[in-house]
Amino acid sequence: MLTIASCLRGGMNKYKNLTRSTIVLSIGTFGSKLISFFLVSLYTAYLSAAESSAADLVTKTANLIIPLAIVGIDEAIVRFRLEGKYSKQELYSAGLRVMLAGYLGCLALFPFFNWLPDTKDFLLETYLFIFAAGFRVLNQQFIRSRGLLRLFALDGILTAFNLLIAYVVAFVVLDAGSKGYILANVAADICSSVFLMAAAGNFRCINFKSISKGLTKKMLKYALPLLPAYLLWGIVSSSDAFMVKYIVGEEENGLYSVAYKIPMLISFVSAVFYQAWHLSAITEFKSNGAEKFYTNVFGAYSSVMYVGAAGVLAVLIPVTKYVIDAEYFDSYRYAPMLVIAVLMSSMCQFMSSIYAAAKKTKNSLYTSALAAGTNILLNCILIPKFGAQGAAFATMMSYFVCFIVRAANTRRIVAYKINYGRFLFNLAALSAMCTALIADMEYLPVILILTFALVLVFNLSEVLKMARKIMARQ
Repeated sequence: MLTIASCLRGGMNKYKNLTRSTIVLSIGTFGSKLISFFLVSLYTAYLSAAESSAADLVTKTANLIIPLAIVGIDEAIVRFRLEGKYSKQELYSAGLRVMLAGYLGCLALFPFFNWLPDTKDFLLETYLFIFAAGFRVLNQQFIRSRGLLRLFALDGILTAFNLLIAYVVAFVVLDAGSKGYILANVAADICSSVFLMAAAGNFRCINFKSISKGLTKKMLKYALPLLPAYLLWGIVSSSDAFMVKYIVGEEENGLYSVAYKIPMLISFVSAVFYQAWHLSAITEFKSNGAEKFYTNVFGAYSSVMYVGAAGVLAVLIPVTKYVIDAEYFDSYRYAPMLVIAVLMSSMCQFMSSIYAAAKKTKNSLYTSALAAGTNILLNCILIPKFGAQGAAFATMMSYFVCFIVRAANTRRIVAYKINYGRFLFNLAALSAMCTALIADMEYLPVILILTFALVLVFNLSEVLKMARKIMARQ
């Protein structure tokens, strides 16, 4: 079994351990994300811009509710499982009971959903989406905390294929439109949970008699500050879509929602790394040399992300042209600033693991509130004047503000170093690429390729330094 703790006890190079965990997780996460990216071309071929916008707003509303429904208990399961003080039965049973109570509480939100124009026609679908996705998250996090990373990876791939089958049935066979899109995701999540319950034996960990009130209180104390943080983070990623729809129109919001899918190419890397880094950040938090370890990992990770962002911007137009339906081709104009937004978000996510390791989840709340406030304020100012492009800028700036504040705050917890010179150079290069794309400058392909090459060369040394540490025996 591949676990962080077992590798550390065995004296494994901690950089090598993090890399092995990342590689295992990448097989599932990258594979599933890549399949999901190409699924965009499938559903954009069958959904109009208006239908795509409706489905997108329903799923974003549901995703805002999911952390509230499961009361953030999934994160508490991971954090307390890594301490090694509590049994699988205690943690899973406590998490399941809290989640079920949260689902019952969500029933009270049904009247609220009925008032919202975006969800009133999708009440049942919205609740099913929340239930299926939340239950899958709980099972995923539980097997990850147990170190079953290969199973976690396999589930990602199987779920993506199940989603492909569900989309084909919903669109090609049933012509089910927006409701088909939502229910296809529900079906894939339910299949995932059933698979994980059977393959990992999660059902054998259900023993409500084993639940300790003291443990449940500790888990809730850790998890509850994350709830408003999740909600505020959801506002950052979702409020622009709602405001674009009601201020500019559904057609433009349809383009904007597709533009949001393009940075998925970077979020592949971020999602893969975060799953492994979150575990390492916790287990290494109180170890000797933690500051150096955090510094080296952040340096290499950020360099890879800079190169990834530049690469996405360099191929943005051909990817949009050949992967996404022609009706959505103009969506590429909104994507450049969203690429930088995802880059900033990934770095904020890196820092959130430091809060988790230190059990300072309230700091996540405060910084998320700052990002959400910035996002809403800029949306109100910019969307009426600049439309979806203003929304993209607002999202980028909100993540940027959050990054600056978290960088200062987390370094008071762990004294790791950030190379701000490298950060500013890469930000300038990526901003230049964004400007060239949005302005449709002359010699655009040449500008993009040369700038990408510059970013690649500038960041190569940091990646090679990490590679040498990974190859070292200890």
